[in-house]
Amino acid sequence: TTKRYPFQTAILNDLHTNMSVIKPSQVGLTEVQYRKACAMAYRNPHRNIIFTLPDNNMRKRLYQTRVEDFLDVTPIFNPKGTRPTRSIEINQIGQSYVLFMAANEQAATSQPADAIFNDEVDLSDQATLALFNSRLQGSDWKLKQRFSTPTYEGFGITAYFELSDQH
Repeated sequence: TTKRYPFQTAILNDLHTNMSVIKPSQVGLTEVQYRKACAMAYRNPHRNIIFTLPDNNMRKRLYQTRVEDFLDVTPIFNPKGTRPTRSIEINQIGQSYVLFMAANEQAATSQPADAIFNDEVDLSDQATLALFNSRLQGSDWKLKQRFSTPTYEGFGITAYFELSDQH
């Protein structure tokens, strides 16, 4: 539900190919976005969706404390008689995959994607995020969704937001 933070509804429904969201801390946007990524994977077969976090520790913490339980208890992600591939990095949802990756050069190499969700943009290496976005070249979607608490004007999420339509 988005009852506590009604503004999340617009973010959930927004499928603009290049979305940048400036967020304050602790408003549930990470939760909204990883759930959105999983729902997109479920509803769109044969897609690869990458969800990045700045480092392995943040990725592990998010996955183990929130994503893993969410996937385990949501029946549509666990059809009877199947054992989807599930790990801290690779999560099969239907006939698609959501990959939770640390924003490092090794993870950003040789993995095609249809959508990239970058969480905590300002804490990530900006060149590595650009490399992740190059993974979209072979997709007909090329969906980029970035979100972060800002650190400096003109850097990271504020720079991306300034280039956007600021909807």
